[in-house]
Amino acid sequence: MSTHDKFWQTAVSRRWVLEVVGMSLVSGGTPLWAEVIRNSQLVEGTNIDKETTPDGDLVRAWFRKGSSTVQVSMNRKAAAEGTYGDILFTQDHSTLLKMTGELLLRPDNPSSDQMNLGQASIAAQGNGINYSLLLDAHGVYLDPRGFPPKARGRVEIRDSSKVWNGTFDFNTWKPIGLEQAPSLDSVLPKELKVQLAPFLPTLNMQIVHYKSKSQGAFSPERNRRPVFNLQAMHEEREPQEVRLIKIAYPSMGSNLIASIKGSLCRAGCWGLGGAGGAIGCVGTGGLGCVGAIGLLGGLASLCSDSCPP
Repeated sequence: MSTHDKFWQTAVSRRWVLEVVGMSLVSGGTPLWAEVIRNSQLVEGTNIDKETTPDGDLVRAWFRKGSSTVQVSMNRKAAAEGTYGDILFTQDHSTLLKMTGELLLRPDNPSSDQMNLGQASIAAQGNGINYSLLLDAHGVYLDPRGFPPKARGRVEIRDSSKVWNGTFDFNTWKPIGLEQAPSLDSVLPKELKVQLAPFLPTLNMQIVHYKSKSQGAFSPERNRRPVFNLQAMHEEREPQEVRLIKIAYPSMGSNLIASIKGSLCRAGCWGLGGAGGAIGCVGTGGLGCVGAIGLLGGLASLCSDSCPP
């Protein structure tokens, strides 16, 4: 665990107070949650209220600024072809910034033991902001060994009318030929980043949460390849009674190899989301970076939860 991650975990354990409140959320395929967890955090004199699902996924966070309410909310939904969502920053009823994203996995051959990574995209719209990033990895496959594939996906970055094309190397975990392309954070106005800066700890905590949940498979940092622990991913989804049977009868452990597809699916979800974050961020912890990574992590989390056991 990095020093940065430890800092935020310590900050939460010392300064956050949990309160369970009832709430129902139903929106076009979004899971129905019977309750959310409400937290309150003090960030440089600004009190931030936050609501998450019981599993730790962000629903919304907000703070008061004079007579106005500034809010960030995250919406996600799963469909047959992948997961979709957005993260929306508003002040009262006015939209300040909207980021949208999608993860599309393509297991082309259900009988194959390989997983086609599909594509990931992130886009941002706001006053003077029109940015998008696409990672096309339809020709990139994971295999049961769980290693990051030695292949490249096609990348396209757009900022208004300008376009940059390059690739993402899954083996070295870094973009190629995109040195001049802007990061998402660099295209956001300074005034907007200052206004929304109180949300940075909340969004950073989401990234810490997804790194932990993925057991190292979610890696949105360049040059830091993810760890695909396929056996752990599989065992996490197994009922307790199945684990106990395997302990009592070790020969049944061979079933693990036969049912690795769900683990490959989860590795694909987290790997694709992390790759998108690694492309869009250039060593910055700014609003655009953590917002995009938080959204991609949320989509990867929902994607992983939708995988077969």
